[in-house]
Amino acid sequence: MGDLGREMRTFPIKGGGPGAERGVVRPVWRCPTLVALVLAVSAIWLAAAAPGVAPAAADRGLELVTPPLPGPNINNVTGISADGGRVVFVSLGALPGAEAGDVISYNLAERGAEGWASTPVGPAYEIKKVNLPTRPVAFDDSLRTSLWMSALPLTPDGQKEGAYGFYRRNPDGSLAPLADVGETEPGVIGASADASRLVFATNVHLLPSDAARVSGSGIYELAAGTLRQVDVGDDGQAVSTCGADTSGATSVVNSGGLATAVPESGDRIVFGAQPDCEGVNRIFLRDGTDTVEASASRCTRPDCGPPRSVTFVGATPDGGSVFMVTAEQLVDEDTDEASDLYRFDAAGEALTLLTPAIPGADGQVLPEPVHAGVGGLRVYFYANGRLLPGIGAPGDTNLYLWQGGQLHFVDAQRADQPLQTSPDGRYALLATSLPLSEQETEREMLFSFDGSDSDAGRFEGLKRIGVDEATGSVYVLDVGHDAVSKFTPEGEAAPFAASGSSSLSGAGTPDGFFGLNGEADISVDNSGTASQGRIYVNAEYGPVNAFAPDGSYLWQLSADLFSDDCGTAVDGDGHLWVSDFSDGEALEFAATSGTPEQIGQVKSNLGSPCRLNVDREGNLYLNVWNGRVDKYVGGSFDSTLDPRETQDVAANQSGGEGRVFTVHGDGFDEFTVGEGLRSSSGGGVVKGGVGIAYNPQLDWVYVADAQDQAVKVFGPPVSRPASEAPVEGSDEDGSTDVYRYDAVANRLRLLSVGSIGGSGPQRATFVSPLEENGFLLPFNRFPAMSAGGGRVWFGTAERLLPEDQNDAEDVYEWEAGGLSLVTPGTGSRPAQFAGASADGSTVLFRTTRTLLGVDRDGGDNDIYAARIGGGFPEPQEPGCVEPCERQPSTAAPYEKPPTEAGGERRRGRLRIERLPRGLAAAIVRSGRTTIAVHAPFAGLLSARVWAGKALVARGTAGATRAGRVPVVLAWSEKARAALGAGRILRVRLRVSVGKDAVTRRLTLAGGGGR
Repeated sequence: MGDLGREMRTFPIKGGGPGAERGVVRPVWRCPTLVALVLAVSAIWLAAAAPGVAPAAADRGLELVTPPLPGPNINNVTGISADGGRVVFVSLGALPGAEAGDVISYNLAERGAEGWASTPVGPAYEIKKVNLPTRPVAFDDSLRTSLWMSALPLTPDGQKEGAYGFYRRNPDGSLAPLADVGETEPGVIGASADASRLVFATNVHLLPSDAARVSGSGIYELAAGTLRQVDVGDDGQAVSTCGADTSGATSVVNSGGLATAVPESGDRIVFGAQPDCEGVNRIFLRDGTDTVEASASRCTRPDCGPPRSVTFVGATPDGGSVFMVTAEQLVDEDTDEASDLYRFDAAGEALTLLTPAIPGADGQVLPEPVHAGVGGLRVYFYANGRLLPGIGAPGDTNLYLWQGGQLHFVDAQRADQPLQTSPDGRYALLATSLPLSEQETEREMLFSFDGSDSDAGRFEGLKRIGVDEATGSVYVLDVGHDAVSKFTPEGEAAPFAASGSSSLSGAGTPDGFFGLNGEADISVDNSGTASQGRIYVNAEYGPVNAFAPDGSYLWQLSADLFSDDCGTAVDGDGHLWVSDFSDGEALEFAATSGTPEQIGQVKSNLGSPCRLNVDREGNLYLNVWNGRVDKYVGGSFDSTLDPRETQDVAANQSGGEGRVFTVHGDGFDEFTVGEGLRSSSGGGVVKGGVGIAYNPQLDWVYVADAQDQAVKVFGPPVSRPASEAPVEGSDEDGSTDVYRYDAVANRLRLLSVGSIGGSGPQRATFVSPLEENGFLLPFNRFPAMSAGGGRVWFGTAERLLPEDQNDAEDVYEWEAGGLSLVTPGTGSRPAQFAGASADGSTVLFRTTRTLLGVDRDGGDNDIYAARIGGGFPEPQEPGCVEPCERQPSTAAPYEKPPTEAGGERRRGRLRIERLPRGLAAAIVRSGRTTIAVHAPFAGLLSARVWAGKALVARGTAGATRAGRVPVVLAWSEKARAALGAGRILRVRLRVSVGKDAVTRRLTLAGGGGR
């Protein structure tokens, strides 16, 4: 790195309490380059814990890990060594003594005899340039060696200007350049556990062996200063001229269960490629210098079927077993066309089908990451639908375990819900709101119909549904045909008596047509009064037309009565209700044979109502447009029935129990009037729910699915066990709880149980806040369970033990003897779980509470360790005579007013302020787009975009204060290709900072629309 020349100065830390004044070395560099300034600095704090502070748990002492001085905002932990003696953490703002300014800095804290010492472990980079990457891509197990990628040369002999380069930071702090990898940002796939090997993908041709590639990316390995191409055959040439499938080879790291394309040693590397470049992906294993196709078919039957794409979903830590999902029949035992899970064993090159077809089961294995135990003897994976007959959520995502040739249903949970497994796979941690100790109730789909036998024809713009509870007739509103069609309860077209046609076109109305659009709606009078069976149809901004049950036109409410009417309903007295979106109210009209007069109104408590309904007890439900459903009693707001984004609400007026239904894009919820949520159904079956209606006589639910343009009919509720495994403990409060599954005993145990009051049931989770926000590099996963599975840690604001005296979040520890409190359980500020060491000796948590006298940073975020046998003796006071008694500090504890993570008062709310014009075109053109976000406080903004369950874009940006922040989104190649081909993508954009989050749904039209 050359002779930089420097002088060293020391200065004391003041105001630290007794014994806190210590000399701190502050380097002042004389260097012409900013890069050298960043790399060379280090600062050390010795954080001593007071012996008079009681340990948080019986055998754990508290220690302050991060610096005890005001300055950088400690964001969170990103790495912890197996013995808990070293911790890497991120700070927004550099440590004192390092480069000043608005930067993101990675720092290493090491535990010594007197306390914890912290020092920067790499070049800090400006928050404004966070998308011009200078960032770590891997740490070794000791956390002392790290690999970095940068778009700037970090050493005099680094890459050329405008190119990307990789560097290794050595334990002594020096940086060594590893490779110049060209002007395109590479995609890091993974690294070996000792950080000696790095695997990445790039579209730059770096070696002659890659010369034949005409598109896509090649995969390379960097080891011992040597670059080699990975995606090659035994002949040394690239397997495919259209590049490797980097999505199939991308490292997939899950909490507590490593499933990666680069196993720990780095000797074996998994990659995907299309050998014939015709869209059929295959999986390959590079084992040293040999390449073998793991997905090669062994099927010898004449009806094995055509080749199909294979998706890599994980590998064991040593790379000895590779797991793949495909609908191709790769072995003779695979006799169906469902997606199945396969295991390829490198030793002997054996291929095994793990999910053979079972009569009565119709599930499909999902191409989601698996959690594989050592040796591949236990594998946790996800399937849509049931792989075992009669158990599991039909049409929804279920978690299964393959063990010793047997399948076990664990519980119904999505792939994006928390899951951790022990290294051997015996234990799994789950966080679910399902009461696993009970029977679940769910409605299963009976059939569907698409309106093709109606006079209007097959549905083209399905919107809403109405049901006549007396006759069972079903009325479907279709804006595509500008018509309302009538069907029997079984979905067969039925004629209106007045016209003989099964479809109404609005020809008898004053306008001569309906003009159905936007949020048009239909409702049926089920009051049992003289107006029973009357049909009401409205177009948004249009009039409300009334029809007799035989389809003859009756009368019309003029559009002039409303600013923006987008919903109708009828109560038990036959009164018509109309929602007015713009005026934020629901209008009530009298029950008459002619055109009615308005007799009342209910103002919306918050938001603009669209759909609405009234239950049999007269309670009004207002569905805020694309938002929640609120309940009104006697004209006043009572409660929120359903907080989720809801498309429609239905309620019955006749039959047995009073029911209320809400429909979402991915299913529907059922409530019992006066009692709350009864069940959730339709997951995996309903794909674009926009309308819902109920027939209480048959106990059938009708759902309008706009994506499939079909009405899907669900039968009476069916009970099934929430889990195959017996459950120790009972949970009935509806909150999210933590369970541990034991694969050997096939038993679940509820861990987060024991509430003693306080704020009542609260969510429990074993996921660190940073992991929930998605700001995690491949090495940023922390076990919430000791390696042997005997100890588990989780956070909750629920008071589970008497010593928990606050209603803020605290960290608990479970072991066979029961629960103990890791954090003190006092104060009003949360203490959030931030990780634990593999040996269970050290539990980390983040908090703004001042828990030790040495912590004098004014209530900023700090990382504390609760360590078995931990705590440090207080240094003696100068002039103290033995025996020496500890003198309490005379300084009053510093208490800031309530603020958010950055220490700044909240300003406004988190919101997405601006999206660029021509968003789809920009994605296709450059793969990067910039959105404007208002941050309510300082912190790290995380943006993620999903298309269904696939993550298609991501980006991060640091906010140094409240205000507008640009966030650059990097889009996946698959998203760019889809839009480039003219396809339409419906995506969900989610932006979060701290615990705040906001979501926006977008439709991206290939060719440049938004």
